[in-house]
Amino acid sequence: MAATARAAGWVLLTEIVQKLSALGFVVLVARDLGPRSFGYYAFAFALFPLVLVVGSGIDSIVLRDVARDPAHEVARRIRDALRLRLATGVVGLLLAAAVGTAFVPLGKPYAALVLIGVALLCDQLSSLLLGFFIVFERPRVYALGTTANSVLTLGFAVAAVAAGGSLVAVAAAYLAGSAAALTIATAFLARRVRFAERQRSSDVQELARRSAPLGLAAFLSTGSLRIDTVMLAGFSGPVVVALYNVAYRFFESTLFVAWAVAKAALPAMARASVSADRVRMFEVLIFALLSAYLPLAVLAPFAGRWILIGVFSAEYADAARVLTVMAASASFYALAHLSRTAAISIGVRRGIVYVAAAAFTFNVGANLIVIPAYGFVGAAWTTLATEVVEAAGFALLFVRAAALPRAGVFVAPLVASAATAGLLSAVGARDAAAIGLAAVAYPPFLLIAGRSLAPSATTALLSILGAFGRRLRHA
Repeated sequence: MAATARAAGWVLLTEIVQKLSALGFVVLVARDLGPRSFGYYAFAFALFPLVLVVGSGIDSIVLRDVARDPAHEVARRIRDALRLRLATGVVGLLLAAAVGTAFVPLGKPYAALVLIGVALLCDQLSSLLLGFFIVFERPRVYALGTTANSVLTLGFAVAAVAAGGSLVAVAAAYLAGSAAALTIATAFLARRVRFAERQRSSDVQELARRSAPLGLAAFLSTGSLRIDTVMLAGFSGPVVVALYNVAYRFFESTLFVAWAVAKAALPAMARASVSADRVRMFEVLIFALLSAYLPLAVLAPFAGRWILIGVFSAEYADAARVLTVMAASASFYALAHLSRTAAISIGVRRGIVYVAAAAFTFNVGANLIVIPAYGFVGAAWTTLATEVVEAAGFALLFVRAAALPRAGVFVAPLVASAATAGLLSAVGARDAAAIGLAAVAYPPFLLIAGRSLAPSATTALLSILGAFGRRLRHA
């Protein structure tokens, strides 16, 4: 658990930097290039991940294999994964670029779309290569490589905007940063692993076979998050897409916490020899995730509009109508993502596909009904409902394969968040005052609720945070 906590801490810090950089990039495009250009940008970030994420099953399988048997042909496994990831990525890029012609006018908007797609492929390849350093228990190398990607991308984009560049120039800057970061990640891994073995095609085929169900599940899960933007582009155009994606940032920009925790936990859960160890780890992690996400849903109705206008400008004020809905979706996403990762760690594959397929089908069907009638408001409520479906399904998979976590780890953060919401309502706090009061009141509410309802998870989390803080001070 200590190694997992250390890795999670480094990954989390890295993801914070990465998300702040990504948010800066988004704000730059939204404010300086206007709603229409931002709508094209948002569409690109919805379309390409739909196809590129198919390769993420490769990442999960190879990282789990190396974690379980780090002495067995690591170089060959990495090479297999990288070649297969690149092949699926190129095919996905071509497919998405073809689909994009139906939604984006040819010319500069389409050129920007393609440049962003290539940049996203570079980002995913970098993530795969750097992910091995978490398995090698070298999370600081992962942090360094990922931070380099964030800094380079944002720096190039700021330079492009400062020079008066268009959306194409900004997209090219994004690609330049991503390509440079991929070069750095490749250099880091080449220093750690000697690539001397000969390639065997049967190994690549076997990896493709084993990763296919997880890749399909990832496509379906990502589709549940991204297909609404594609559908909005078809029904309503880029300006409505821009409004929805401003609100969506209050959901998507927080998901790095769940990603970081799950990414760091996967190797440890895969190594766990008994089910009880996985359940204990799951309890601590879900308690931590819900403790982090539920306050965001509490704050949204009290300070969300103020934050949105301050960051993106009053031009996007209408997006505030769905902020609370999007913030609430994040808590269910966190439960779904951790449950999915825990199920992967114990070898569940087919059930993950079934749950993802059910959620995707529900999402598409609901959006076909609500988007024409209610626009981005309907899409936001569908996102919340879809995350509830996924969270219930993936959690059930883990429980069936392992055991039922104790209810207190779910109830304690709910009680603390409800108490905070009641306090904010009672005193009429809004905007900055609401954020300040919540920051002061929520931690003691959580500590009291945690000690009463989830004492073991609370003690474990406090111990982990203290150990990581001490290690960080001496790093």
